[in-house]
Amino acid sequence: MKKNNIEQIAVSYLSRFKGEPDKVRLVVNMLADKLTDIDSLRNFIIQQEFISFTAQAKTDKEVIIENLSETYGLSKSEIKKIIGK
Repeated sequence: MKKNNIEQIAVSYLSRFKGEPDKVRLVVNMLADKLTDIDSLRNFIIQQEFISFTAQAKTDKEVIIENLSETYGLSKSEIKKIIGK
């Protein structure tokens, strides 16, 4: 998909909000319109948390994976798939 197409979709979608949507409203609407799903959002959050934890702490990556596993109720192998390890 070309950058122009992505921008066109974004402009068209955001025009529905008559100004700037708040973050929660934007995500809720994206879910309602099936532009994304809960699992994709959860996976994105897991990836961002992994990046954040590894950048700020000298903690072993396996410990971070174990903590994410407990937090999200997923197996360590599922977390590894999500973060690409």
